[in-house]
Amino acid sequence: GLFVGYNYYAQNMNVYGCRQIANAGVCADPNELNNLIVLSEDNNYQSLRVGLVSQFDLTNRLNLTAEAAYLPVVRFNGQDNHNARQLILPETSSSGDGSMIETVLSYQVADNWNVGLGARYWMW
Repeated sequence: GLFVGYNYYAQNMNVYGCRQIANAGVCADPNELNNLIVLSEDNNYQSLRVGLVSQFDLTNRLNLTAEAAYLPVVRFNGQDNHNARQLILPETSSSGDGSMIETVLSYQVADNWNVGLGARYWMW
């Protein structure tokens, strides 16, 4: 079948402390920075998905589902925070595209219960 969908993905990353391996004067006393979030990155992606999905019954209990989508529109917003230097860097883009591929192999244990193993690849 064909589908059209909307995707929203958000992530947050934090880095604590400072350990300088070159130019030793860059980091302050490392003990002071151990509990400080030195760097953080907050990102979110919004995208329009257009794709195909297929389902194959390998046996009466074993099923394979595959999905592939093209993302003609991808919008990105982010903020890169360098807290130790009090530097905030906003990041944005509205001119991207991408693709998504997903597959799931599932086994029907009972009438209303399936277990599955899958893989997903996203590229923005």
